[in-house]
Amino acid sequence: MDDLAGRMAVVTGGGSGLGRSLAIACARRGMRVLLADVDEDSLGATAALLARPDTLRLRVDVSRPDEVAGLAELAYREAPDVALLFNNAGVASGGWIWETTPVDWQWLIGVNLMGVVHGVQSFVPRMIRQAGPRIS
Repeated sequence: MDDLAGRMAVVTGGGSGLGRSLAIACARRGMRVLLADVDEDSLGATAALLARPDTLRLRVDVSRPDEVAGLAELAYREAPDVALLFNNAGVASGGWIWETTPVDWQWLIGVNLMGVVHGVQSFVPRMIRQAGPRIS
């Protein structure tokens, strides 16, 4: 991949866990990072760890397509391109599967499946366009 320094990385679920680690790795490579998570406190903590003044953060519920579209709008308003998209946000439900309520299932599917769909739909067409024509 081309040099990533100065380019934008978008990380959903960037407030903790793997998302935080991905954001740190991108920042260490000189990338601008746009963090997204539902937990604003964890977003602030991750941003502080990155220690980069150009780090952006936005509270986003990836189960909501309008919020993911807003994330894409912010990313492309702030950077000419998005080099990396980490569609990382995810949740888990504890307990026995037969005790999981329909509301729990809606939450799990909304974040873990539809969150990825919303990210793909909001970012990938633009990422393809920014790559320009390809030789086949």
